[in-house]
Amino acid sequence: MKKILKTLLFTLLIAFALSNKVLAEESYKEFPNKTNVSQNKIWTVNFNIAFDPSTINEENVKVIDSDNNIVSAAIQTGNLNSSIIVNIPAGGYTPGKTYYLILNTKIKSHKGNNLAKPVKMKFDIAKNYTIGSNYEILPKINSCSIENTDISQNKNLEINLTAKDWDKVQYRVFIHKYEYGNDSYEEITNGYTNSTYANTPYKIVSSKKLPSGTNGQKYKLLIFVKKADSTGTYRTNVNDTVKNMDYDNYYVDYFRILPKVDNSNTEVKNYSNTLNKVTEIQSKISSSAVTDEAPGSWTTANENQIKYYLNYKNFMDPYGKFMFLKLNYMEGITKEDLNSILKGKGILEGHGETFLKASKENNINPIYLVSHCLLETGNGTSKLAKGIEVNKIDGKEVEIKTVFNLFGIKAYDNDPIKYGSLHAYEQDWTSIDKAIEGGAKYISENYINSYYKQDTLYKMRWNPEKPGTHQYATDIAWPFKQILNIKPYFDKCQNAKPVFEIPSFN
Repeated sequence: MKKILKTLLFTLLIAFALSNKVLAEESYKEFPNKTNVSQNKIWTVNFNIAFDPSTINEENVKVIDSDNNIVSAAIQTGNLNSSIIVNIPAGGYTPGKTYYLILNTKIKSHKGNNLAKPVKMKFDIAKNYTIGSNYEILPKINSCSIENTDISQNKNLEINLTAKDWDKVQYRVFIHKYEYGNDSYEEITNGYTNSTYANTPYKIVSSKKLPSGTNGQKYKLLIFVKKADSTGTYRTNVNDTVKNMDYDNYYVDYFRILPKVDNSNTEVKNYSNTLNKVTEIQSKISSSAVTDEAPGSWTTANENQIKYYLNYKNFMDPYGKFMFLKLNYMEGITKEDLNSILKGKGILEGHGETFLKASKENNINPIYLVSHCLLETGNGTSKLAKGIEVNKIDGKEVEIKTVFNLFGIKAYDNDPIKYGSLHAYEQDWTSIDKAIEGGAKYISENYINSYYKQDTLYKMRWNPEKPGTHQYATDIAWPFKQILNIKPYFDKCQNAKPVFEIPSFN
């Protein structure tokens, strides 16, 4: 217990009432709000005297989120029945979310007295994901490798695990389809594994094949480790049937099941770095790797979330490989094809000829250019697409012009309308056609046909030749998100001849 308390940042001291009467819970004793809390924060609640352990349960001690949903957090009693440990939910709290720790007055002292008042404490989780817990002087996962990538739905999942900071350990592994709000974990180990040396790779093979869906399916691995042949230090509720499970530390990783592997129309580009090295570089640039996987908030991505999108093997199916589509000009596309795509797309409708002309002049794939524009403008309906009237710059009056920015160029996140329209004004993008032509020129000169030769979505986001520099987006899923628009447009253009450049790391 001494070590556990040492790892905690904050404890609560709670007093019992002198009477054994249950008081009305009309008001709370509120403790100061806690901000920037780790998603793996375990709370300790200290009492002034020993409590009745039969009253310590998940009904009387609970965590709720800001929507009043109960969070499944396992509760432990500490030494001498004078402290409570409030464990984290399986996989940790959601970054960027607000939670409340609540104790009600049904908790009794060993003398039968109730809490004087219900207790509440608000805490806000920091906006960054971790790859797992890091509780001290306990075994931790050292490595997790997925052996049979590419993983198509006709193969079983195989992973190799090693641990550190202890001699012998045991593992327990769960998976689930990675969709926010769907944390229904399925176990693949049937309880903890046999005891094994931590530094010896331990292979785990799923007993059944995992479904891929039509366009591939992302999965999350949740791996627990503990000292061999002993009870883990902490507890967690994993699913409806695995509750109050013991563990010492946990680890998360991600993989994608493919409907099939598709190597058609591909060429390979070799890079000198290893995948792990590129991931390490990207992970150290926290401002350049964010994810919206937690709803309503951009949060800093963890190393394994970044690696998931960097690893080309996760996307070598007919859908995912469009991340690697060559973005240089491609023959076989007509203005009629583009106008068909642009039909009903707001202010962009009917501008297929301009897109085709701009694509040829700037050596850009015309379907990509249209798709990129539609994404940035919300299908031609954004404020920057409809036009912004500019009459002042830096507080000084200027000639009034209505300008358009169709690709979000220099529309910085802190004020996209201001900065996007300012750049459009400086470039004299005073018509839709000018904005198309100017945007195509910018994308070509700065990315696709620049010194950096970032001529795939993957290369625009990650720049694997010089990772961590000159990257178009901060969203780690940005290349994959573009596919939703690009692939259906290719499917409509029967004469399109796409080529895919696949990255290969040492």
